[in-house]
Amino acid sequence: MQEQVKKTDSGIEINKVYTQKDLPSSIDGELLPGEFPYTRGVQADMYRGKLWTMRQYAGFSTAEESNKRYHFLLSQGVMGLSVAFDLPTQIGYDADHSLAEGEVGKVGVSICSIEDMEILHKVQIVENRFTTTDLSGGQRKRLALVTAQLERKPILVLDEWAADQDPVFRTKFYRQVLPALREQGYTIIAITHDDRFFDVATARYHMEDGMLVSMT
Repeated sequence: MQEQVKKTDSGIEINKVYTQKDLPSSIDGELLPGEFPYTRGVQADMYRGKLWTMRQYAGFSTAEESNKRYHFLLSQGVMGLSVAFDLPTQIGYDADHSLAEGEVGKVGVSICSIEDMEILHKVQIVENRFTTTDLSGGQRKRLALVTAQLERKPILVLDEWAADQDPVFRTKFYRQVLPALREQGYTIIAITHDDRFFDVATARYHMEDGMLVSMT
């Protein structure tokens, strides 16, 4: 039986195992962790010096109750938050839909409108200022992107912007947000290692010996 060839979403064939023989000639196989181009990790002491990001997955009941919970978690030292939505919200039903009965606010927060989102995060613009920036890392990135749009920055440089976003929003960011920004006339430089979304780009490059090399 012929073995099935596995490929990434971008069509790159995946080997069963990789050795130093698979390294391009431009990469030194004796490189240590923390050395460019970081083939053995970006941190010299790996996760002994910089631990994985620990995120709190939280959300329940109403947007107002969840907001109180987020502020409490942040006050207790939580460094990252991911919003948990209830099942009706995840599949697109409002709380008063007959199919949502018994599930509203159970395994996450119920969101039915933009107003709910405003209550959930309580970030508004008053006198040309945001009312708060006491947010998770991912939320602050979203706020920064909104700021760039408000200031009409013509070029957006997004370095691993979606890396710490939740999986659902990460997909939405690449499949919906970036194409919409491009249609609005923005020039977007997105740096990412997530090859599942390489097809969104109009041009692809990778770094090789300190130079940009076209992948298209």
